[in-house]
Amino acid sequence: MVGTDRQDSYVLDNQDKEAASEEQVLLNETEDISIYTLSKNKEEVKQNINELIEKESEKFKIHVKEFEHKVENFRNEFNQNIPNKLNSFDEPTITGSYQTLDNYYLEVEKLNKQKEENNNMEILLNLNPSQNKAIQDCSNDLIFYKIIWDYVALTFNTFKNWRKLEWRKLILMILQKKLIFLRQ
Repeated sequence: MVGTDRQDSYVLDNQDKEAASEEQVLLNETEDISIYTLSKNKEEVKQNINELIEKESEKFKIHVKEFEHKVENFRNEFNQNIPNKLNSFDEPTITGSYQTLDNYYLEVEKLNKQKEENNNMEILLNLNPSQNKAIQDCSNDLIFYKIIWDYVALTFNTFKNWRKLEWRKLILMILQKKLIFLRQ
């Protein structure tokens, strides 16, 4: 009986090994088919994505051209309307000039933000980022005109304060200071 148990065990082991080996062959074939199918699907998806990127790139190039046109129009308007002359030396002129500079500053900031968003999209679509030099030119001009109007305001306010002084008292104050200095 012990001999038959061994033979039975040996037969069962061989059957198990054959079944396991057939199962392994089926798994390997299924894995090969799955890898091939996945690879094929990956290539199809990649091709579809590339086509989509091309379509979106063309659409976005049109958007960038429109934005460049908008920036150029803004630059022309900026050059025409920026307060670059002192027509009258009074407070309303100076205040109005500062308001104009502030408004243009806000517009330039909006354009800069849009430019950054466009550049991010261009990078995403593998396009060269647009420069929009006119926006930077406007920023530089704003800094320049702000400095000029600061000097104008400083000069205006200095003379405005001098006009408020009474010269008689001014001379008296100077003389009083000299007297105090001489007493010491």
